[in-house]
Amino acid sequence: MPPLVFPECPLSQVSFVQDYIQLVFQHETLSIYNPAEVCIFAKRIASGEPGFADALVHLIGRSTMSVQFKVNELLRLEFDDGSTVAVQKAAADSSSIEAFKFNGNNTIVVGQNHCS
Repeated sequence: MPPLVFPECPLSQVSFVQDYIQLVFQHETLSIYNPAEVCIFAKRIASGEPGFADALVHLIGRSTMSVQFKVNELLRLEFDDGSTVAVQKAAADSSSIEAFKFNGNNTIVVGQNHCS
């Protein structure tokens, strides 16, 4: 069975909405509420750093090859060119409950920062 968070279509749109990012894969959407990091051409760029938006937009047209849940990150998508997008853990003092939300594959998956 494929993972519940696995975009089947290539990345088709990147939207920056006030305090979060949306990655659209045709009819599937990954909303990222936590800090994120893009690794492209072996260069890591964190959200808020110069070049971050450009690096995300560069991934348009790329397909997701793997989705991993890592110890230091909540979610990592690897694309067909080796680039990655990682959803980072929230700061310890964060009051945000949702880290990301994936709407696709006939399901909705919400990644949480912490449970009280």
